[in-house]
Amino acid sequence: QIIDNVTLDASREEFDVDQTVVGSFNTVLANNKMNQMRLAWTRENVAFANPCFNTNGRDMTKCEPTLAFQTYTTQQDNTAQSRINDAIQFDSTFSWFKSGWKGDHDIKLGGNYEYVGAMNVNQGNMNGTFAFGRNDGPFNAADPFTYPERLTIRVGSESRFYEKAHYVTGFLQDKWRLNNKLTLSLGLRYDLEVIPIPETDDPLTGEGNYPVDNNNIQPRVGFAYDLGGRGQRVVRGGYGRFYEKTHFQLIGGLFPGTPFTSSFTRDFPLNNFDPGPRQGQRPTDPLLVNGPTLNRALVEQMFPPGSLLRNTGASWDNPDRLVPSTDQFSIGYQHQLGARLSVSADYVHAAGRDLLMSLQLNPTMRPTTAVTSALVRQSSAVLDAATAELRQEYGPSFAAFSGSVTMPINVGETDYDALMVQLDKRFSSNYSARVSYTLRKSHGNTS
Repeated sequence: QIIDNVTLDASREEFDVDQTVVGSFNTVLANNKMNQMRLAWTRENVAFANPCFNTNGRDMTKCEPTLAFQTYTTQQDNTAQSRINDAIQFDSTFSWFKSGWKGDHDIKLGGNYEYVGAMNVNQGNMNGTFAFGRNDGPFNAADPFTYPERLTIRVGSESRFYEKAHYVTGFLQDKWRLNNKLTLSLGLRYDLEVIPIPETDDPLTGEGNYPVDNNNIQPRVGFAYDLGGRGQRVVRGGYGRFYEKTHFQLIGGLFPGTPFTSSFTRDFPLNNFDPGPRQGQRPTDPLLVNGPTLNRALVEQMFPPGSLLRNTGASWDNPDRLVPSTDQFSIGYQHQLGARLSVSADYVHAAGRDLLMSLQLNPTMRPTTAVTSALVRQSSAVLDAATAELRQEYGPSFAAFSGSVTMPINVGETDYDALMVQLDKRFSSNYSARVSYTLRKSHGNTS
């Protein structure tokens, strides 16, 4: 059975164990002042992999190769990622209700510190993936057309690195009720994140921190206005800026993507498919001549496990990288219908800017339209300059990158517009009800 171009034999699963411990301490300082403190620890032990990986001690070398035919994948999934996430968070919020100065003020002042750590292990494709051309299976050792034309496999050893980050937040907000008709919500928030550079196999990875964005000031303003003063017709709206956190998933490729590493993915042949099977001939690549049977001894002879290997590609950071942000606007109207019904309509706009996208510094192009023609790396001025610097560090024999070289840049943009309509019935006669509808449109140059 094939579902979404994958057979059940190549299914994937998630293994997840979560643990959380939380403690809080609340202090009443006066009849209008209170402070809340909270300390929390969270751990997630998770694996995104195939059942073979999860049931064999998380060892992908014990799993069969993945067979990628033209229209489906079978025998095994090649995903094998696991990590242990730890988070320690402390936050404190001081609340002060003050009445008398031009209305009522509900003031909150607080801060937050969070340490996050993640031990990442990636054995993806350590079982190897055989790709087939014209053949859609099954493999027949007597038929050259059914032989694989390429092998992709993680060489060396598993990728293992520890990511960590420090997040500091401060905020001040005031819910200001000027009179019986108008209430304002005013706030200001500041976020700072510091992400240390983790240790990798490459001695030139360096120390210190990844780019720190110090400009994450986030104003918040909102209002609610009672048109008749009787709580039956309300106009409301607001604006806020929200900064994203730099997710480890977005920058995780920077750590193993160094010029030298003990783990990376390699193609055989390197820059093109083996032309034999498409021409009715057996492949000539030594790792394909036996069909979809992995010769692990030969792979380990070419790329000894545990040794520092020359990476075919790289992932580099951008010193000008910023933290992405979203500006959100809303305006709405709510009207009471009788004693228990109300109807509302709100327009919402969200503009995401400076979203991170990956710039390919070493793109490929084929000289012809034939799939078997060799891929030729085009390089770029940025890559050429960086390679020249690397040759000064590693020596003049440092070869050009034959694989992908990427860098994150802040060029992503998204816009979201929505009209939300809602009808509410308050609780009475033992039931309440709500009917809502959203008409929305989202567009941009990234998801």
